[in-house]
Amino acid sequence: MYGGGDTVAQFGVSYSNNDVYVRSGNPSDVGGTGTWGIWRKVWNEGNDGTGERLGRRHGGRVPSGSRRAVNSRPDLFPCSCG
Repeated sequence: MYGGGDTVAQFGVSYSNNDVYVRSGNPSDVGGTGTWGIWRKVWNEGNDGTGERLGRRHGGRVPSGSRRAVNSRPDLFPCSCG
Protein backbone atom coordinates (compact mmCIF):
# COMPACT_ATOMS: atom_id res chain seq x y z
CA MET A 1 0.00 0.00 0.00
CA TYR A 2 1.18 3.49 -0.81
CA GLY A 3 0.52 6.12 1.83
CA GLY A 4 1.82 9.12 -0.08
CA GLY A 5 5.21 10.71 -0.40
CA ASP A 6 7.77 8.30 0.93
CA THR A 7 5.56 6.23 3.25
CA VAL A 8 4.35 2.72 2.46
CA ALA A 9 2.71 -0.25 4.18
CA GLN A 10 3.09 -3.96 3.51
CA PHE A 11 0.87 -6.94 4.23
CA GLY A 12 2.26 -10.45 4.50
CA VAL A 13 0.52 -13.81 4.80
CA SER A 14 2.20 -16.82 6.37
CA TYR A 15 2.38 -19.77 3.98
CA SER A 16 1.97 -22.38 6.71
CA ASN A 17 -1.00 -21.04 8.71
CA ASN A 18 -2.53 -18.03 6.88
CA ASP A 19 -1.69 -15.58 9.68
CA VAL A 20 -1.63 -12.00 8.40
CA TYR A 21 1.04 -9.44 9.27
CA VAL A 22 1.40 -5.72 8.53
CA ARG A 23 4.15 -3.12 8.79
CA SER A 24 4.68 0.42 7.57
CA GLY A 25 7.49 2.89 7.33
CA ASN A 26 9.41 5.31 5.16
CA PRO A 27 12.54 3.33 4.28
CA SER A 28 15.22 4.51 1.88
CA ASP A 29 14.24 1.89 -0.72
CA VAL A 30 11.07 3.96 -1.40
CA GLY A 31 12.74 7.36 -1.10
CA GLY A 32 12.24 7.86 2.62
CA THR A 33 14.67 8.85 5.31
CA GLY A 34 13.53 6.37 7.96
CA THR A 35 13.16 2.63 8.33
CA TRP A 36 10.52 -0.08 8.23
CA GLY A 37 8.46 -0.60 11.38
CA ILE A 38 8.26 -4.04 12.93
CA TRP A 39 5.85 -6.67 11.59
CA ARG A 40 2.59 -6.79 13.61
CA LYS A 41 0.21 -9.75 13.62
CA VAL A 42 -3.38 -9.02 12.57
CA TRP A 43 -5.73 -10.86 14.93
CA ASN A 44 -8.89 -12.43 13.54
CA GLU A 45 -11.26 -15.32 14.17
CA GLY A 46 -8.89 -17.64 12.31
CA ASN A 47 -6.07 -17.21 14.83
CA ASP A 48 -7.97 -16.16 17.96
CA GLY A 49 -11.53 -17.34 17.34
CA THR A 50 -14.80 -16.21 18.87
CA GLY A 51 -14.43 -18.73 21.71
CA GLU A 52 -11.01 -17.40 22.58
CA ARG A 53 -9.64 -14.20 24.14
CA LEU A 54 -10.43 -11.77 21.33
CA GLY A 55 -14.02 -12.90 20.87
CA ARG A 56 -14.78 -13.07 24.60
CA ARG A 57 -13.32 -9.65 25.21
CA HIS A 58 -15.40 -7.95 22.52
CA GLY A 59 -18.46 -10.15 22.15
CA GLY A 60 -17.23 -11.44 18.79
CA ARG A 61 -17.18 -7.91 17.33
CA VAL A 62 -14.47 -5.42 16.46
CA PRO A 63 -14.71 -2.69 19.11
CA SER A 64 -15.83 0.68 17.73
CA GLY A 65 -12.60 2.28 18.96
CA SER A 66 -10.67 0.11 16.52
CA ARG A 67 -12.73 1.39 13.61
CA ARG A 68 -12.23 4.97 14.81
CA ALA A 69 -8.48 4.42 15.00
CA VAL A 70 -8.39 3.26 11.38
CA ASN A 71 -10.72 6.03 10.19
CA SER A 72 -8.62 8.67 11.95
CA ARG A 73 -5.55 7.67 9.89
CA PRO A 74 -6.62 8.03 6.24
CA ASP A 75 -2.95 8.47 5.38
CA LEU A 76 -2.37 4.85 6.37
CA PHE A 77 -5.52 3.06 5.29
CA PRO A 78 -7.98 4.87 3.02
CA CYS A 79 -11.13 3.13 4.12
CA SER A 80 -14.87 3.55 4.41
CA CYS A 81 -15.10 1.48 7.58
CA GLY A 82 -18.42 1.46 9.45
